Amino acid sequence: MAVREGLIEIDPRHLARVREQYRDLGEQAFGKALQKSVNEVLDIATVKIGQAFEREIEGGPVPFTRVQPRTKKGSVIALKGFYAAQSGEVLGKVVVRPMQAAYLKYHLGDEMVRRPGDAGVAEEYNYIPSDVAALERGQGVRLTAQGNLPKNSLKKLIKRANATKKSKKHRPLYFGRLGTPANPVGPLGFWQTPERPAGFKGRVKKELLIHAAKESKYPRAFLLPHWNRAVEEASTHLPRLLDEYLALERTRASGSGSGGGSV
Repeated sequence: MAVREGLIEIDPRHLARVREQYRDLGEQAFGKALQKSVNEVLDIATVKIGQAFEREIEGGPVPFTRVQPRTKKGSVIALKGFYAAQSGEVLGKVVVRPMQAAYLKYHLGDEMVRRPGDAGVAEEYNYIPSDVAALERGQGVRLTAQGNLPKNSLKKLIKRANATKKSKKHRPLYFGRLGTPANPVGPLGFWQTPERPAGFKGRVKKELLIHAAKESKYPRAFLLPHWNRAVEEASTHLPRLLDEYLALERTRASGSGSGGGSV
């Protein structure tokens, strides 16, 4: 299985060539320029990841999972580093913030099985919408743009399923499995009794609105290849940025040594 990339790739051959080309600036100036370049590449990566989220997530990400490049507010942030002169280390990576990672990890390949309590408020089951049209028609519940149950809707459905009096506004609702306790049939979940068609006198077939699963398996991490591509594409800007920063540093160095004084 593919691994999610968060680190910026640096070509050692290009690094050696540029280090030799700008050897007159000294190792510290080179290290600082490299760190600035890496930090800017991290920003470019978050921009590209944000664009991928907007493009690939059906309906677009909700505010909670939206990427806000060059800030610490979005779901994906750049952890920038500072050049450590003593160790010569250049640090930095792109990460998902911990709270958002609880939801995005299944789509980014960190985990492929979601169990109750892993994400969201449901502690006993994962609630998976089954018949979206019937859910809206009979219970007045419309899914979010991302296909999730709206906030507090689950509590309302549980209350209706446990109510002893029939609701005049909503269709009868039952939570469990069909059949008998000794011989249950069908999946566990919320079942709705639909309206009886005009002129029909037989029993109507119950509709499964929401499936209650002990675990949900994600067959593919659909955001993973787009994440890795964004990091790879951002990394291609590193040689250009490093050359630009070092050229600027050389210009500054030559200017400060020309006798013109400092401002």
